[in-house]
Amino acid sequence: MKKILLPLALIMSSITWSFAQVSFIVLGPDDIIGGYELQYAPEGSGSAEWGVADLALAANRVVDTLALVDDGSAADSLGCGVLPIGSLTSKIAVVYRGICQFGTKALRAQTAGALAVIIINNVSGPPLGMLSGDDGDEVTIPVIMVSQATGVILRNKIDLGIPINALIGNQIGYYVNDLGFTKKNTLVAEAASNLALVSQNANEFAVNTGAWIFNYGQNDQTGVTLKVEVKLGATVLYTQTSQAASIDSGDSLYVSGGVYSAATYASGNYSIDYSIISANEDYNSNNTASRPFKIGDKFSIANLNDSGSFVTTAASQASGSVVGSELKMCIVFKDPNASRLDANGLSFFTTTRTGVSLIDEPVFITAEKWDDEFTGISDPAFDIQLLEEVASGVYDYAENLRGITVSANFDDPFIMEDNQRYLFCVTSFDSSKFIGTDSDVNYDVNESPLGSDQPVQMLYTGAWTIGFTDTYPAIILNTTPSVNALNEVAENKIISYPNPANDFITIPLEGFTGKGTLSITDNVGKLVLNENVTMGGSLRVNISNMSNGLYNFSILSNDGKKSSFKVMVSK
Repeated sequence: MKKILLPLALIMSSITWSFAQVSFIVLGPDDIIGGYELQYAPEGSGSAEWGVADLALAANRVVDTLALVDDGSAADSLGCGVLPIGSLTSKIAVVYRGICQFGTKALRAQTAGALAVIIINNVSGPPLGMLSGDDGDEVTIPVIMVSQATGVILRNKIDLGIPINALIGNQIGYYVNDLGFTKKNTLVAEAASNLALVSQNANEFAVNTGAWIFNYGQNDQTGVTLKVEVKLGATVLYTQTSQAASIDSGDSLYVSGGVYSAATYASGNYSIDYSIISANEDYNSNNTASRPFKIGDKFSIANLNDSGSFVTTAASQASGSVVGSELKMCIVFKDPNASRLDANGLSFFTTTRTGVSLIDEPVFITAEKWDDEFTGISDPAFDIQLLEEVASGVYDYAENLRGITVSANFDDPFIMEDNQRYLFCVTSFDSSKFIGTDSDVNYDVNESPLGSDQPVQMLYTGAWTIGFTDTYPAIILNTTPSVNALNEVAENKIISYPNPANDFITIPLEGFTGKGTLSITDNVGKLVLNENVTMGGSLRVNISNMSNGLYNFSILSNDGKKSSFKVMVSK
């Protein structure tokens, strides 16, 4: 049974997190021991799917020694030719991506006796999802992909004749004492890159922190704590260590790390660093996770480097498998202070199938109001029916800029509206071209009842879905300040206190005179309170009947002055 630990007395609803996490762990030699990022072929049947067993089950775990394939050709490590029968018996085959289909490589290795297959990516960036191709339905052994960087580590040892022993699959019960999590089990900021102009103080921007901790080991664990640090560069801004807890073998625990907020935020590169602390641990590689985010002049749910381009430059090949004639990938944006910003256009990147050029190919961008009303993804009313296109543009490739970040402007830039949900979309009408994605970010916990339960991406391929699993559109919303709105906010900035609060908050109203209104909406735009108030001095507001969560407060005086801010209710 799963348990929830709430050290800050936050009452949260439980969610179900599976232990079905697939790992690639090098068990030796000592200097490369640890877990490495992977993608794996999912179980399935039929010519369009893999025939592999469910690798998430511990019974299908493989532990053995790695062996580089050799089909006797000049490109021996590609494994596209027939491999000698028995040449890979009781081995984990290592092969490079390239030339032939993933399923063909795996079937060749399986026929030669391999217990599992590791495919090394031949381009930089994280490993990708793999299509089964013509032969994947005949493959019954585990197949994973690792990054090019991981491949270098493995190949260096193989070339020196040093045996590498590894585990592929679910690690439950392999170690005696083994606590752990992955990035997808941790809360992160609402976006990888957040806009500074609407993230000015604690009322406007805050980050919930927390993580699911799993006990994969054979023993029950006691005295387990979660340490959370939020950093700006190397400077620690926030530290929280949870109370000690117990986690039974085969059980899991959600631990809150509290809410990070600040009176002001400097632009720059932040990180949320999570650490599991336990006196008994046999495997430490999965005891830490770091979730980066930025505050600056760009909005993106995909990771950006310091130059403002995407960290990942390889599009998900899954997109090519589902596209008929149209692939439309969208990011979702909504903010109570959005009117401070002009939406000018989008940045993105595109890749293609081998041998396909981007020259003279158009990619279209749109901004669309999304007016359907729902509380979150779990709401039965969650849908896309009410869309209104408010801006569009096009990027025509004059060069074959495959994997390079490019920018397109809207024909008519516009001032965004407060609390309006928008879809910002990039569309291709050619199934041989893929819109860029990032598989190194993950918002799973954010999109659960423990988080905001709000959509961050949407995908259209003839019908709308919430997007690909574990990969997110690499789209940047480019903005500039809306001068009138920015000046208005700067003149009438309000910082309420305390924040977080549980029963009352005080709102300083210096600069406001006469009569006005106070309105409060929750984080999905539902009106909670709207009442007349007298300006001047300070206003004390009773929030004791409001549920836990983030609320948007708006003050509007009768003479037209206004200010908006956020308050976290935490009881």
